[in-house]
Amino acid sequence: MFTIRSATLSDIPELKKLYTDTVMSVNLKDYSIEEVEDWASCGDDRMQWHRLFSEQHFFVAESERPEIVGFASINDSGYIHSLFVHKDFQHQGIATLLYNTLERHAREKGAERVSSEVSITARPFFERQGFIVDEEQKRRANQLYLINYKMSKKLNKLLTEMSNKELWQLFPIILTEHQTHWKDDFLNEAKLLKNKIGHENIEKISHIGSTAIPDLLAKPTIDILLEIKKETDLHNLILVMETNGYICSPQPHKPKPHLMFLKGYTTKGFFPPVFHVHIRYPGKWDEIYFRDYLLKHPEIAKEYGSLKLKLKEEFEHNRDGYTNAKTEFIQRITQFAKNEFKL
Repeated sequence: MFTIRSATLSDIPELKKLYTDTVMSVNLKDYSIEEVEDWASCGDDRMQWHRLFSEQHFFVAESERPEIVGFASINDSGYIHSLFVHKDFQHQGIATLLYNTLERHAREKGAERVSSEVSITARPFFERQGFIVDEEQKRRANQLYLINYKMSKKLNKLLTEMSNKELWQLFPIILTEHQTHWKDDFLNEAKLLKNKIGHENIEKISHIGSTAIPDLLAKPTIDILLEIKKETDLHNLILVMETNGYICSPQPHKPKPHLMFLKGYTTKGFFPPVFHVHIRYPGKWDEIYFRDYLLKHPEIAKEYGSLKLKLKEEFEHNRDGYTNAKTEFIQRITQFAKNEFKL
């Protein structure tokens, strides 16, 4: 597990070593040995580090040991000077954690865009964060001129800043015929969740909702019921889920621990596959009763599909209205299930 904190001047020796080791190893695949040696030598000037600390806000990522495994910096205007991850901790979500911290800082300072001068190696990562290339250039490192890219990203309104009306326009109610790949989507995501959260923290993972029912019209959203053990660290759970592309959605009116996570929602609309992960402690949950009853009674599933199709016409851009209008049917069928299964 990795945590983010503000850097201090006492971190400079460790940052210097991490910087040098990373450039000399990770960036060697895109630059010549002469180029990386020249680039790495830029970190030798201690006064330059102090100057950068006075101009930029530095953040570090730490492991549990603790050991610094990455660092990044940004100024109040949104210019990102650095983002480096330890050569032995690549591809573990650290760069994403650091970048999210930088973007959050930029938004807090009122920046309308973020920008950086990005190496060939880092360009794909920044593109995944929504950056575009403004210009290819040759930038002086120490003595040599190296290819890099001026890149930038406009900071649009976050989903969490949008009103319900804006969200409902962006994410309308969509119903489709059952897709056979939905089962595989669930299985693949369940495997990811087990690996990232840890088997020791998970009691049970279930595929719920309409995508779990063959031949039923459904929103193309994979609903997952994730039952965690009561001793699970919720702070770490949120951190792991956000690192792996989920948005945390507190659910104060749902059962403890009052959490749901969403994936596949962007400021440009849906980005499939879309997942809703409902977090619960172990128990006998209505969603399982409802699912199993529809699986056993296809005629009821068909009735439910007809109801959803009718409600979609009325509530296409009103998710709360759509959900509320289904409540009576779901509660009635769930009670039938409890009476029949007596689980």
